[in-house]
Amino acid sequence: LDPGAPLVLRCVDRWIDEVVRRYKDSGQNAAFELPKASHLAADRYLDGVDDATRDDFIRRYMPDTVKESDGSAVIVDELECISLMQSWEQILSSEEFQRQRVELWDRQGLSYPARLHETRQMVANSLS
Repeated sequence: LDPGAPLVLRCVDRWIDEVVRRYKDSGQNAAFELPKASHLAADRYLDGVDDATRDDFIRRYMPDTVKESDGSAVIVDELECISLMQSWEQILSSEEFQRQRVELWDRQGLSYPARLHETRQMVANSLS
């Protein structure tokens, strides 16, 4: 995907949201129908618009589609980055995390997207 094409990324975001919703609605069963990725007709009006204008338009006229971030942080220098990565390495190489990882990958009946979602959740929970 082209990160310079935000309309494509909006389409992917909507598709992922729909996959997660269907997965949850199916009782986290691997046998659910994947949705088709599609652009909204309204997306064409935002094509070629700068990011600030696009974000303002979406927040104003489509507030239900806006997801707020849980926050962000700024890494000041390379030493802080290395320190953060080392702390992640300790957590992700711990026996507890490795046990959870093996248990997750040994679970039967999970589709690949569901397994990736569960892995993402497990990593996020471990690092928080």
